[in-house]
Amino acid sequence: MKRLVFIVIILAIFGCKKDDRGQLDKNAMISIWPSGAATTTKATNHLSNYEIVRQTYDISFYNLSMFETSAARMFTKDQRDTVNIRLLMFGRDIIDQFGNYVPDFIEGNDFVIRRNLATPIQTPIWDTIAYIPNAVIKSARATIQKAYAEENYTEVYRVFNEAFTFIPCGGEEWRALKRTLQN
Repeated sequence: MKRLVFIVIILAIFGCKKDDRGQLDKNAMISIWPSGAATTTKATNHLSNYEIVRQTYDISFYNLSMFETSAARMFTKDQRDTVNIRLLMFGRDIIDQFGNYVPDFIEGNDFVIRRNLATPIQTPIWDTIAYIPNAVIKSARATIQKAYAEENYTEVYRVFNEAFTFIPCGGEEWRALKRTLQN
């Protein structure tokens, strides 16, 4: 009898083991934080991290396997978190509401955060104010793809919240950086 009770207890413990892979969250958000390595001073002539978040209009990037030209994602007022100093994108930009992997954004490169210097009725005048290094995107992509394949949504959402970081940068700096990286 003791042996039967012991077996029932073991089955109850292991049979009720909690799945720590999490659930698909259709309302998940992606956080884009200032890089901890980024320093913004008057000498660099960059906007502060707060001003970058406050003034961001969109993020522009390339994914030539999906789009013939650059693509962009706009940010609404609700996607500019000036309290926690971060930008927010919809998780559906990487995993859609049906649980499908979406390559449009995450498989892109050359991500620049821009503000629009024109008034609303004019043609946009884009000003680069920050960028996300390609290495940051590639690292996040690899981790997300692995976790997604394992249906480990807890890990996917951890990466959504922690991995994406931007570095303040002006347009001329960005172009110089791209020239340097291409050589």
